[in-house]
Amino acid sequence: MDVKTKKGKKRWCAIVGPSYFKNNQLGESYVYEPTDLINKTIEVNLSNLIGDARKQNINIQFKIKEVKGSEAYAETVSYLMVAAHVKRMVRAGREKLDDSFTIETKDKEKLKIKPVIITKNKAKNSILTKIRMGIRDHFSKMGKTKNFQEILKEVIDNNAQREIKSRINKTYPLSIIEIRELSLCR
Repeated sequence: MDVKTKKGKKRWCAIVGPSYFKNNQLGESYVYEPTDLINKTIEVNLSNLIGDARKQNINIQFKIKEVKGSEAYAETVSYLMVAAHVKRMVRAGREKLDDSFTIETKDKEKLKIKPVIITKNKAKNSILTKIRMGIRDHFSKMGKTKNFQEILKEVIDNNAQREIKSRINKTYPLSIIEIRELSLCR
């Protein structure tokens, strides 16, 4: 027979985001001890964080790293695009390219990157390979000069996608380039 031990009274603990998101409150959790939250993950919609409705198809995942008093501090772990959004982007008569690769950042963190590329027309496999290699090359160069937070900021602000599109449009015209997933490999 199991004997339940009473842990005490539960209380609300605020979860605070990193400085890039202006230390906004990500949510609250109802726990016995705030230290129970360490290493827990929370997923928040990007449009709620930054107030931009155009980013409603992206979720950011945070991991709680430390607790001070009744506040838990989280760091960004991954950037994820909603699967339904990817399905809505694809149209007939176009090529959809998926890729997955890892890079190492300036601060020796390993990042998993999964881009989604949609061309304006059907293309040969040799051209699709050139596009994939161009994207991998761009992110590996970016990883040598920037850390995870800087790369995440570039992706959220669409600067990385814009740079890649302008560079690869010379090879073959692209309709859309998005990052489906950007996450730390730990």
